[in-house]
Parts: sequence; structure tokens; C-alpha cells
Amino acid sequence: MNMKQIVRIPLMVLVIAGSIPLPAFSQKAAMNLDVDFADFKYDEEVNYLEVYYSINKDGMAYRKAPDTGFETAVHMLVKILDGDSIISARQWQMRSTEEDTAAVDGSQSIIDCVKLTVPPGTYRLAFIARDMINTQNGDSTETDLVIEPIPREQLAASDVQLARSIRRIAPDDANPFYKNSLEVMPNPARVYGQGNKYINFYAELYNIFSTLKDKEFFVKYYITNSDNKDESELSPEIRTRTGTHDSNVIFGALKVGDLQTGSYLFHLEILDPDEISILSKSEKFYVYNTERIPERSDAVAMNSDDMYYQGEFASMSDLEVDDEFARIRYLITTEDLRFFNELASLEEKRKWLFYFWNKHDTDPSTSLNEFRFEYQRRITYANKFFQEMGVEGWTTDRGRVYCIYGEPNYIERFPSEPGKFPYQIWNYYDIEGGSIFVFGDTQANDEYQLLHSDVRGEVKNSSWESMLER
Repeated sequence: MNMKQIVRIPLMVLVIAGSIPLPAFSQKAAMNLDVDFADFKYDEEVNYLEVYYSINKDGMAYRKAPDTGFETAVHMLVKILDGDSIISARQWQMRSTEEDTAAVDGSQSIIDCVKLTVPPGTYRLAFIARDMINTQNGDSTETDLVIEPIPREQLAASDVQLARSIRRIAPDDANPFYKNSLEVMPNPARVYGQGNKYINFYAELYNIFSTLKDKEFFVKYYITNSDNKDESELSPEIRTRTGTHDSNVIFGALKVGDLQTGSYLFHLEILDPDEISILSKSEKFYVYNTERIPERSDAVAMNSDDMYYQGEFASMSDLEVDDEFARIRYLITTEDLRFFNELASLEEKRKWLFYFWNKHDTDPSTSLNEFRFEYQRRITYANKFFQEMGVEGWTTDRGRVYCIYGEPNYIERFPSEPGKFPYQIWNYYDIEGGSIFVFGDTQANDEYQLLHSDVRGEVKNSSWESMLER
């Protein structure tokens, strides 16, 4: 079994002394960076790693392009880490242009990939994106990376790449998604649903001719839900070993858009002629189906319609709804963002917000939603103490950290160290066994940018001290 776990996806609960628990997500900026990867056979020493990523077009800053339209520029950095050692790294500038930024919305993404060769081993993959036009805007993610050796004497397989689409095309080495006569378009978020009803998959088999004694073998692919129930009900597909090629490409698609909202596993198995499994791979993905939402707990669902119509959400204006949704961007997932942007009516958006807060209510037996109350208190505090150059405090780096993680246990302030710009170190004793956030005013204009943190998923920079030198 080979399952990837991106840090940003799960919901974790952070308990901060003296405050109500709030979800602690990895950095979730407007960019909404999503990252996925798959590795393939290369040679006896290293594997071929493809890292796929997507960034929301409306999450980047734009400026007037020299010729026509508008351009954006993002500095990208991907690192493969073995402890503190960098095994492989790549950095580049991602640029794109738009004729009219008014046409850009949250449903549009830039999708690309970067390719590396990595020896087998257990690593961490860090991916950092930083807006070069608005330097306070960025996103990052970090995940475990296991590169398994591909044996020469037995049947083996690459990772299974879960894709948005797969189609046959003419050879095109300039296309980053081209391989083996196919264009395999990644789905870095691994989210499927009504707008993307089919999960496409691609994998490579190795050592077929040299290890399989029988001409025929079976390929089985299916989906299981969280209860391990098979949702696909397909019969194994017969494949015939032909020629002397020792590898084989397996790809296909399954309809998943009608499944209930939730997480699932995609399984790929190779069976011998007796239909006994001899190799298997599994990958996790997500379905977001507006017509099949899991039932909430009885405590939350009880009289929910009455609660909605008697509360403030039922009478919110367009502007109030947009403002409420904007303020919860640190709490929502990529699929939440995409779903909300697809809602057509004001009433649907009002109800989505109502159920979002109800779902997170820490004590449904009371009339007060303690979770929402605490989050709004943090935003109010951030606006009061972290406002910078006319920008609302909750949108600044310090404001974001405060809204997500709450008040630090201790703040070290360094306003006038010789030869250094002002900076602060926020200490949290209860996050991951003790963590820090370093903010620096590197332009000497009272705007503190997050330079480094050792919290998983946040911006990491071991040379942050050098950034403070005047």
C-alpha cells in the first residue's frame, strides 16, 4: 500500500491554554496551493519524481504587463529534505498573463509540475510559493515522501497518479504532462465531484515479461469508502502480456461524482490467472457532492431550519455574506472554497455559512456558538493591534497567525538591535511540543512579514536571521 498524506488536508484541533480550541490548519493563504506527487522508474540508482501543483488564479497579485494585459509572478521553491540535509531542490519563477483580471475567479487555477530524480529513501517534501508582486502573499505545504526502490527481479509498479483527465496525443516533449503517448492532467487537490465526475488514473508496471510466467494477467481497480465498502462493483479486466517489453502502462477512469461527500480510497491490483492478488497500490481522494452531504449529528441538525430563519444569517446582505466568507478563509479547505464559489444564489450562500458555523460549534446545547465567538474575538484583536499601512490586521502575517493559533504564550520583541531590522519571535508552548513564529520588519515601515516558523506547513527558512541584517 502506498498512500500519500498532504499536511494541509486533515482537520486538526489545537488546544491553547485559556482559549476555545480552533482548527489549526497549515498556512492557507489566498493562493490555495495544492500539491501532489508520484514517482516512477528511472534507473538503478534513482527514481523519477513528478511533483504536481496548482494555485488559484485569483489568489495572486497582478500588475500591468509591459505589452498588454496583466501579469503575475510567483517564486516557487521545492525541496526534498532528509532531516536538515537537502537531497534535491529546484526554484523558479512562475509567470502568467491575463487579458482582463475581472474575468479571473476562484474556480480557475494554474496547474503545472516539476520533475526531479531522487534516490530511494524516506524524506520530507517542502513546497513554498511566494508572490513576487505582493510579498506578503504566499502559501506553503510540507508532506512525508517515501521513495521506494523498484526491484529488478519481481513485478513492480510506480505510484498511481490520480488525474483530472487523460487523453492520447501526438508526441510532445514540450508538454509537462506528456508521457507514453498520453497527456495526463494532474489533480493536485485530489478533489472530485459534480464539476469533475470521473477519477482518472495512470500507473506503470515493471518487470512484466521477466517475472510473469503466464501470458494473461488481470487488472482490477475499485473504490472503497471510509467503511471499506466497495463503491465501484467492477469485474477484473484481462490484460495480455505481449512482445518483449518489460513495462506496461495502465490507465482508465471511474465515475465518482455521484458518491456521497467524503474521503475514499482508489485501489489498483494486479491478479494472476487464478485472480489472486500479486501487487496492489492505494491512493486517497475526496468527493465533494452538493446533493449528497453526510448527515450531521442530531444535536446540530435538530431544528436547524428554525435556527437558521431565527438567526442573523437569513437576513445577511450580499456584502455581509462576502465579508463573512472572506474572514473564514483561514478555516476552510480548498473544496469548501470551490463549493462556495459555485453557489448561485444569495440564499444558498447564507445557508452554507450557517451550517459551516453550526458544524464547528463546540457546544450545540447553548445558544451561543462559542467557536464563532472566539474566532471573531481574534479577528477584532488582530484588527486593533496588527493593522499595517491601512490593511486590516487580520489579513497581515501576524494577524493570520493570531487568528489560527491564538495568543502566543510569550513574545520576544527586538525593536532596535544594532545592524538589524526590528523583529519579533512568538513562542507557542503547546503547538507540536513547542514552536515559534519569527516576524521581521525588513522594510522598516512597521510591516512585519513572517520569515520563519517550525510549525509544520508554515514558511520555513533556516537563514531567517540573515534576512534581518540591514
